[in-house]
Amino acid sequence: MTGLQGANSVYLYQEQVGRPHSGQGMTVWPLNNAVVRKPAASATPFDRPQTVHLDCGLDELRRGYVFSVESSIRPFLVKNRAIRATLREALSQLQASFGHDRVFSLELSTEEEGSPTLYAVTIWPDSVQSAVRALRQFEGSWWLDHMTQSTTNLAFVYEIA
Repeated sequence: MTGLQGANSVYLYQEQVGRPHSGQGMTVWPLNNAVVRKPAASATPFDRPQTVHLDCGLDELRRGYVFSVESSIRPFLVKNRAIRATLREALSQLQASFGHDRVFSLELSTEEEGSPTLYAVTIWPDSVQSAVRALRQFEGSWWLDHMTQSTTNLAFVYEIA
């Protein structure tokens, strides 16, 4: 089935086997016993709903980040595919700059006049100066090279615990 046929295409299936006859280079089946039926669902990866792939992407992000409020962050990530990809790539760089034992959380801020911003927050147990050094290292070694127009609603920050 091609994309042009659509998901609601209807096919004719022969209910009982009849004798086909040839006409002008094609086989024609008699339609007196035909039944209108949708085709069986295919199990190929391309036919699966997009939400399956999206949920897998969100599950991957949940392994690296704590979602502060799932109900507000999930719709934001659904709409912003580039931010999801950036967060996946950033995790190893955040761990390299801040440490592998740190907790990274996602928080969404919605301002009345502006668009929402997603904050990737590193929970930092040490001094402010060491947090600033780690954040500058992350920005200089990775983030500044990966910022794009599609990730303007994403910010990396720290929170002193």
